[in-house]
Amino acid sequence: MKRPYITVGFTTFLVLLPLALTSTKGWVRRLGGKRWNALHRLIYIAGAGGVLHYLWLVKGEQPRPIYFALALVVLLVARLTAARRQSAAVGTAASPLVPNTQPRSRSAEPLITR
Repeated sequence: MKRPYITVGFTTFLVLLPLALTSTKGWVRRLGGKRWNALHRLIYIAGAGGVLHYLWLVKGEQPRPIYFALALVVLLVARLTAARRQSAAVGTAASPLVPNTQPRSRSAEPLITR
């Protein structure tokens, strides 16, 4: 392959297309919450692909793509940490990339009386 950054960039673009098309409330309703969440977990792959594309695209020793890679790593670590805290609070061993699908208790909602 002569220019792999083009292949990675285009593949990442193709991964982002279904995410853009299904980001409306109507699509969430049509797909259902679990399938919509499963589809939108592709954003992690797209983020890594975008950073890899940018790293390969830049010629020479430029620090900017490394800053983007570090930003992605920081955000993913923050996401992983938050998911682990949430699963520890709930008492389940949930995957950090799988959103909590347990129903919220109604007791946390304020009561409105007239």
